[in-house]
Amino acid sequence: MSRQWDSGRVAIRDAPGLASLLRQVIRSRRLVDPADSDVMRALPRGAQTEILEHVARQIGISRSQLHRLVNGKLDGTSWRTVGKLERWVGEASIVTRLRRCVLGKDTARRRREYVAYLDREIERLRNHRAAKHDFPFIGELRAELEKFSSYAQDRGCPAPRLQLAMLRVVDPVIGWRRLWRSLEPDELLAIVRDGFRRERRLVKREMQVMSDPAG
Repeated sequence: MSRQWDSGRVAIRDAPGLASLLRQVIRSRRLVDPADSDVMRALPRGAQTEILEHVARQIGISRSQLHRLVNGKLDGTSWRTVGKLERWVGEASIVTRLRRCVLGKDTARRRREYVAYLDREIERLRNHRAAKHDFPFIGELRAELEKFSSYAQDRGCPAPRLQLAMLRVVDPVIGWRRLWRSLEPDELLAIVRDGFRRERRLVKREMQVMSDPAG
């Protein structure tokens, strides 16, 4: 199995295709003359730098990284960067094309299946909730939640994965108010830590399965 998901990085399957797509989006937003067939080479160096700096700020990445992306010279990147690119391009059809350039068709299909699984699990667990809870997720408990969130984002997990972890880790404890109010703070923190530790192991394996070319 590929380890790219475990490391928080992903190999770009079609760097020239991704470069072409990003240049197309830049042209479509009238940052350069739409008639220019090659958005970077058609511009003088100073104008290139200015446009790249502007776009890089919008995306939230460095200008040098964007320069390599639009010229097809980056063969791998972080999942955080992929997420930023997806949010920047915005339009669903373009996001789909971007994912195919980065992931390849098979992995993109497995990602869609994975998101569908997350949605089903979230719905199933929510339907079995007795009521909404006012769990005090503050201090060290909040830190554990943010630690898991950062881990999941670094490995390219879809946003619903955090929701699912919350339901799995927290609901068994807070489903009965008398139980979690009887726990000492250290006991509660240990239970939550154990739960998120299990979820991190699952995330690691889920991402490996999704990127397995034999899958």
